[in-house]
Amino acid sequence: MDLQLKEKVIIITGAAKGIGRAIAEVFANENAIAVIVGRKAEDNQKVVDAIAENGGQAAQFVAELSNPKDCEKVVAEIVAKFGRIDGLVNSRPLKTT
Repeated sequence: MDLQLKEKVIIITGAAKGIGRAIAEVFANENAIAVIVGRKAEDNQKVVDAIAENGGQAAQFVAELSNPKDCEKVVAEIVAKFGRIDGLVNSRPLKTT
């Protein structure tokens, strides 16, 4: 399948596990740059490494997305690294009380 995502910078939140990880892997398989954003660098890096092992491109950034300052910071970091953001998938689970 060709979703015309070659070299597109796509942020995927909550991509360290589950559905978010699967989404990141699909984007990477479509030649996008999967940008993993999550709370734990170690968990994020596992996904980046798995994508790289399969020939894909990925990067990871750490942020607590319930904190607006973290959101601003991570967007600035991604733009600084890649020069742009082409898409966003928010797969982060909602906090329940």
